Amino acid sequence: MLVNELHVNRFNDRHGEQQSEEDAIAWLLEHRGAHMRKLAEDIASAGKIYEPPLVHSENGQLVVDDGNRRVACLKLLNNPTLATTPDWQKFFKGLSTTHAIPSKIQCRIETNVDEIDEILYRRHTGTQQGVGQSQWDDTAKSNFIERTGKKAKVKLGEEIVKKLVSENLIKEDKRIPRSNLSRLLSGRYQRTRVGISVEKNKVYFTHLPHVSLAALTKIVEDMRNGKPVLGDIWAAEGKRKYLNSLEMMGVLPNAHHALDEPLEFHKTSKDWEKPSNEPIPAGTLDKPEFPDVKTTLKDIPELGGPAEEESNRPTLIPTGYDYRIPKKPELKRVRAIWEELEQHLTFGTHTNAIAVLFRVLLEQAINHYVETTKIQTHQNDKLRNKYLKCLDQQLKDQILSKTDLAELRKFEKTEPVISSHTMHAYVHSTNFSPSPEHLRPMWDTLQKFILNCLKSSV
Repeated sequence: MLVNELHVNRFNDRHGEQQSEEDAIAWLLEHRGAHMRKLAEDIASAGKIYEPPLVHSENGQLVVDDGNRRVACLKLLNNPTLATTPDWQKFFKGLSTTHAIPSKIQCRIETNVDEIDEILYRRHTGTQQGVGQSQWDDTAKSNFIERTGKKAKVKLGEEIVKKLVSENLIKEDKRIPRSNLSRLLSGRYQRTRVGISVEKNKVYFTHLPHVSLAALTKIVEDMRNGKPVLGDIWAAEGKRKYLNSLEMMGVLPNAHHALDEPLEFHKTSKDWEKPSNEPIPAGTLDKPEFPDVKTTLKDIPELGGPAEEESNRPTLIPTGYDYRIPKKPELKRVRAIWEELEQHLTFGTHTNAIAVLFRVLLEQAINHYVETTKIQTHQNDKLRNKYLKCLDQQLKDQILSKTDLAELRKFEKTEPVISSHTMHAYVHSTNFSPSPEHLRPMWDTLQKFILNCLKSSV
């Protein structure tokens, strides 16, 4: 339908009765100005809206029942003179001259007024104990960003393409699906495998830059050639399968390429310290020459096992690794708990037991580290405070990097997946149910820290 044939509802419940459509639009700009500005920018950038407005026919006119803000923004983008002030007119004109604004959109036409009210009731009057629209909590929002890479503050796909172009590894090409690249590397696990990280809205190398760039070049070339496509990397399993195929080819960085400290992604190649036996490869590298490409984390247990293992593993602790926990008398119970969490207790059957033993293991590891390193604590020190003191000591002893520290500090904050509050609830709450989707990444984050604590000696 033509946008200019749609009428913003002057009886919209958002503002109550207005004298005209112009007054309704003016109200939205005056009382919802910041939201209207963001919405208009989003529509202009996307070149479309993602949900059809709900409309009905009234006296030969199509009146909007749901989606009035979207329609108002579209009308203003198509005709900025409808805006109420010169500043608003300038704003909408600026967007309309730099973006392709749709003049036609799809709408849902409903003829039954009662049906319209039922729809509005379910969309706009809260959750209604599950009947209405349920808003995502922080965990759901975090899961969405982790899965898709969307709404992340760093447009990772774009950043990677810019870097590869600047290093003359690829040519600028609009056909490169940057959104797919962002989706593939939306999770910390996937980013680690290609040798990069995102911290405080900045991209860093975690492995030798030329090795990481060779892997990223291969990925971009694959995507430019239609492999993988979005459907191949829609879920975590598809991402893992594709990255595994690159690892089999010897394309991905391994532990030998890890940096002691992260390096800013946008530094030039002149700033890199390059080992003399590892020259920076020129051009696109389908078969980069990496030393010891078959080395995996299983070969280096001193690193504490994998940073993150398969997201659907049956046990909390990944199996098949020699974690080398010291055989000390004071760690006898810890070793028994570790064995249960690694070999015997499985999610689905023993999820509650896993959660509680995880909490016990963490506390015992921290207490062991406090005792062996003589960290100053007091009798009523909370686990959170001990944890932070242990982090500072491990950084001081250089067994944790600043990148490790940034991830581990999230544990004592309000991050839903790795917060100390959540861990406390696993043990003490009568209503909180532990989830494998929370426990696995929590372990993946804490594993290196826990091993450092247990391997400490007087």
